Amino acid sequence: MAPNLAKLARTVDAAALEAAIRHGIGHDGRALWSMPSYNFRHLRDDDLAALIGYLRAQPVVETTLPEPRHSWRVRWDLAVAGGTQMAEWVPLVPALLTEVARDSTMAAGEYLAMTTCNECHGLDLRGSSEGTPDLAIVAGYSAAEFARLLSTGASRDGRTELGLMSNVAEKRFVHLREHEVAALYAFLRTLPQRPVPQGVFWRALR
Repeated sequence: MAPNLAKLARTVDAAALEAAIRHGIGHDGRALWSMPSYNFRHLRDDDLAALIGYLRAQPVVETTLPEPRHSWRVRWDLAVAGGTQMAEWVPLVPALLTEVARDSTMAAGEYLAMTTCNECHGLDLRGSSEGTPDLAIVAGYSAAEFARLLSTGASRDGRTELGLMSNVAEKRFVHLREHEVAALYAFLRTLPQRPVPQGVFWRALR
């Protein structure tokens, strides 16, 4: 059960929110299970501050939620099957390659990719055991086709049933601005030139 974020943001301090968002550590000091903190490891301070400010500005709707607890499947995974908490994933996220050139189009594209796309496409963007593809596939898209993919969820050959990608495009990526789409496209087109990391757990089942 996810918490009431508007209420939680007013209850705990910014350091506790930062620990949850970037590091996968709950405000009670325990590691979180399903919070995708690996997606926010590289979130910059100004963006993190804006996010916290936004959460605290939302109206609180008082409601009674069930007590959060792990299911038996999750407990079994953690105790027996070698499951890992989000806090263990975060250090495995690759470092940004273009951090020193923060203001460049390439840096902006990598930052967007590593804070939006690695939630589904593997921590390094090169695909996952869940069946999401290596984002080097973007090199086969024209700029216009890529922009259409992000705004409508339609592939370059016109397919509109792309599973989660179609859903995410229509609900999230449609809000990206034109220069953000261009920066993301510029960076992802460089992936075929980069080696694909081997032996990583998010592709272990392939």
